[in-house]
Amino acid sequence: MRTELTNQELLAGDFIQGDETGIPILHGRKNVPQKGVLWVYTNGDHAVFSVTRDKNGDRPETFLQGR
Repeated sequence: MRTELTNQELLAGDFIQGDETGIPILHGRKNVPQKGVLWVYTNGDHAVFSVTRDKNGDRPETFLQGR
């Protein structure tokens, strides 16, 4: 979960570096692995992590717009 303070600190910095990597997300009672994506955004001092079920290119754009 992202905190608004950390988001504001990242967005106020001189640069933001972002990356994503595929991860398994365990789902249901039987913990069946499904595809997931771990997103990280950092300015070198602070980092924000987000997990989604897709690799939609709108994710970084939405983050940079502060939503």
